[in-house]
Amino acid sequence: KSNNDNVKDEIIMIDKQMIKTVHTIEICISDIESIRQAILGGVTSLEICSDRSQGGITPSIGLVEEAIRLSNGSNIEINVLIRPRPGLFTFTDDEFNVIIRDVLAMINTGASGIVCGILTKDGKVDVTRMKIIRQLMPKHMKLTFHRAFDICIDTIENSIDDILSIPCDRL
Repeated sequence: KSNNDNVKDEIIMIDKQMIKTVHTIEICISDIESIRQAILGGVTSLEICSDRSQGGITPSIGLVEEAIRLSNGSNIEINVLIRPRPGLFTFTDDEFNVIIRDVLAMINTGASGIVCGILTKDGKVDVTRMKIIRQLMPKHMKLTFHRAFDICIDTIENSIDDILSIPCDRL
């Protein structure tokens, strides 16, 4: 391992086989200048959102498309937060319909992934609604269950099992 502060790929020998360890540097951003600076700084993944002071909400399609344009030609993943409003992660049927439309719109932008987290009224992972989102997404897109996990009432083990059953690619 390198002693410098930069994150670098490492090559590790295991059972005489070379295995490349890939590090991900993800930054949550909500404006164009931050996108530019993150790309210059060597980011490998961006989470695009708006209103970070409120915990993040769904960004405009224009901002997502600009992030994709600016990162064109790189291997930077563009993940988009889908959250119709600040506050708790329980959503009405109308809000869930907005989530579905936002997911479909972001799929059409060419984003790499969707970041979303929905809880039931009793504070558990809403597996049913999250599976609907997963089913809407092309197989190559990643689904991240976001910080709603932090306030799940269920045990960590049960919550992780639920998230894996959706299936989500990241937590």
